[in-house]
Amino acid sequence: MITGTMIVGSEDARRTIRGLNSIEGGFDFQHFTVHQSNLPLGKHAHRFRQEAFTILTGGGFVLVVRIDTNGQILELPARINLESGSVIRFGRLEAHTFYLDPGTEMICF
Repeated sequence: MITGTMIVGSEDARRTIRGLNSIEGGFDFQHFTVHQSNLPLGKHAHRFRQEAFTILTGGGFVLVVRIDTNGQILELPARINLESGSVIRFGRLEAHTFYLDPGTEMICF
């Protein structure tokens, strides 16, 4: 069994991120609370890992695009609408940028 305590890891005008990074368990988990909707969240990709998100409350949309290992865009971005209960997984080299409504809460693992 692995236990831990979630702590505020990052906070700014856009959002608050509480997280737990388990070195011994080899996983991490984040909880996001969105404060402002006019600013993008994320805008990144991972070379070696995947991420999955669940929208707990609220909604918005995410822009997703595949990139190569040099960060070059391989296709036109796709817009995916999100609502409470939506689950989305990003694979390696799938760049993603969220635009979420104020008050939206989501988790990432």
